[in-house]
Amino acid sequence: GQALFTVSHDAERPFVVQAGDTRVQALGTVFDVRREGADVRVTLVSGVVEVAESGVSAPRRLSAGQQAVRTPDGVATRPVDVATETSWIDGRIVFQDTPLREAVSEVNRYLTAKIELEPGAMDGATVNGVFRTGDREAFVSTASAVLDLRVSEGPAGSVRLSAAENN
Repeated sequence: GQALFTVSHDAERPFVVQAGDTRVQALGTVFDVRREGADVRVTLVSGVVEVAESGVSAPRRLSAGQQAVRTPDGVATRPVDVATETSWIDGRIVFQDTPLREAVSEVNRYLTAKIELEPGAMDGATVNGVFRTGDREAFVSTASAVLDLRVSEGPAGSVRLSAAENN
């Protein structure tokens, strides 16, 4: 799941989001939280948040434009493009040198009839572009044209992308 929060500072009533073992406390801010399995990603749009792992005493304080990524290996922070990371709220998905497999997974979050990527197909390929959430046809037609992929019908209305055969 994913949610964007806009929170006013109130020292008497702190706003806390618990996502799995990750605790995010807002200190007057706008931030995005995304959870996929055990991984949690917190993107700070403005203000300040503190991100803590269960069992770890010192929370990490984020500044605007930073993202904390919590995996089973711990928490890492990095600078990010906030507009790209929160483009989903405007119904867009932005890819910047995104591995094809990750891009397909992200597009599939918004689809009922999924895109399937043949195992090993274009493992080194990356995707760049902006797509509307739920617009499977635009993604499939662009990816197949740019990356020279073959498109075929899959089970239950899905679409399968595979490496084009070299003839």
